[in-house]
Amino acid sequence: MQKTIKILLYGLQSTWNYGCEAIVRGTLQMLKEHAGEQKVEVQLLVADVALYRKMFQDMQITIVPMRSKWHPRYLFGAVLRKLGITCSAASLVPKNAVKNANLAVCIGGDVFDEDSHYLRIFTDCAERCHVPVIYWGGSFPAYARTKEYTPAYREYLNSLKAIFVRDPASQDFLKKEGVFRNVHLMPDPAFSMSAKEYDIPLRREKDELIIGLNVSPYSAYLSSESRVYTEAIKKNAELIQRIVDEFNAGILLIPHVFPQHDPTQDDAAWLEQIYSELPEKYQKKVALLQSKIGAPCSKGALKQCDLLISARMHCCVAAVSQNIPTIFLGYSIKAEGMARNVYDNTEWVIPVKDLSAEFLIDKIRAIIANKEMLRRYLADKGKKWKELSRNAVITLLHSAQSVK
Repeated sequence: MQKTIKILLYGLQSTWNYGCEAIVRGTLQMLKEHAGEQKVEVQLLVADVALYRKMFQDMQITIVPMRSKWHPRYLFGAVLRKLGITCSAASLVPKNAVKNANLAVCIGGDVFDEDSHYLRIFTDCAERCHVPVIYWGGSFPAYARTKEYTPAYREYLNSLKAIFVRDPASQDFLKKEGVFRNVHLMPDPAFSMSAKEYDIPLRREKDELIIGLNVSPYSAYLSSESRVYTEAIKKNAELIQRIVDEFNAGILLIPHVFPQHDPTQDDAAWLEQIYSELPEKYQKKVALLQSKIGAPCSKGALKQCDLLISARMHCCVAAVSQNIPTIFLGYSIKAEGMARNVYDNTEWVIPVKDLSAEFLIDKIRAIIANKEMLRRYLADKGKKWKELSRNAVITLLHSAQSVK
């Protein structure tokens, strides 16, 4: 009888982020499609159990709670570390959950940076339990900015069973830094998440263009020369008005991230402020997608757009995985890396610091002129991504089978 493989996912923050949700859902979809007859059980280790149980209530996944930072063992270790005594913080990780797994899989996209203390804690615990660790479908954007951390992490990264990166830029960077033995290229797992039909609150007039738009608070802040949020809101509202005037388009505002403890970075609250800044005649051409409908419904809503302009990278992924031409509003290295992975160039990236109505309108015109060609191109890319996903799952399962 074939043994069931038990996989423990970890690395997500306590925020409802459609990107993180899509990574988990996409991973489960990849396993379902490519694991064949191999039985797989998946657990997700998180701090906010209630949030993720609600998020994945329709999925076959077990939510496992992290220990609180008020746990006696963690507090004791914290005191020792304060006194300068070397001591792991692995007591945050429930040892039984790790010990019972065949494989520990770090997800979360770009969680791996110079401040990735939590990931080191988990890996320390997994190694003690003789459970292999895999880094799954993310980027390494911070390394390029923090060379002093690279020697410390090189040995750690080379100790991992496998590293799957979602863009060639990360793969090239790791190779240059001496990490290449265990590195593989794969699509972001979010590419594999299925969409769910969802009616958008925007009625398409005859032959009207519908443009999806996501602007995060931080990206909008960076796009404003004054670095003042009120000015950024005004600038974004003016951009929308120019797009509506130029193309007589309907605009669907698409929130993607909803921090529970930092409303200043909530996409929905930000987009509501932008919408409120619009004159009434423009509000009739603009609609805000309901928040917290879940990543599959958000992806389903995107399917009704002719093109997307987005600062959130996983909003871009949701679009291009459905052959929807997309303009990346780049405010981090990962946006450029993903755009290169999608288009093989950065033609469809606008750095937010360079964002202007004229620049954006020119890009939209170019997208419209090349829309069918871009759709075909993305469809062909999708076939290649599917094959890479299959290879990634095979390697992942082999890693689990070869240990326990």
